[in-house]
Amino acid sequence: PGRPSRTEFVVRGTRRLVVYETADQDRTTAACMLDGEEPFGSVTWPAAFAAATALVRIAKARGSLRGLTILELGAGTGLVSLVAHAWGAKAVATDNAEVSLRVLRASRAELSDAKRFVVCALDFSKEADVAAAVRRLGPFDVVVAAATLYVPGLARATARAVVASRATARLVVDPTPVGRAAFIEELRADAEFQEAMVESSAVRVAGRDESYSCPCVSPRG
Repeated sequence: PGRPSRTEFVVRGTRRLVVYETADQDRTTAACMLDGEEPFGSVTWPAAFAAATALVRIAKARGSLRGLTILELGAGTGLVSLVAHAWGAKAVATDNAEVSLRVLRASRAELSDAKRFVVCALDFSKEADVAAAVRRLGPFDVVVAAATLYVPGLARATARAVVASRATARLVVDPTPVGRAAFIEELRADAEFQEAMVESSAVRVAGRDESYSCPCVSPRG
């Protein structure tokens, strides 16, 4: 797919972040299709902006995210994990696609404190693999999934992985309605969930003014 390109993001209240994305999306998509991989994690989607903004709000309420360990499922370019890291958390960015792992490692190399940013290959649809990751890298305080509900099967896998993470807090953000019902149905045995809208105002690409609004699914109470 070629070398990843460097993009700067501005996060309100913190320094600028460097996030790597694929330089040529069409070429990356073609290469991933040939390799049987999903290409979608090689760019930063609106749901990631919204999830990152939600973490910024939590960080401001607490003063920081220091002392917390954040697990991101299907991290893609890792914007959410990088924001968590910038606010002092230990971030564990996981993905199953090699193209995503490549850009995550490139972003990690830019960090001055890379020990708090862990890149891990994980297929979260495999419950045994999630359990192994929890044993090896947990416990987790927050589990985050952004833009992983675009098909019902993956939405159900997200729900199972969220539960299996054993995280104290759960944040799932996705603008597509296709998988949200399947996600919530899968979770009903574990907890009551509610939907709310999350704005992406705290995180943007440097030099741009776009903002997004995405549904967030979170536990009641």
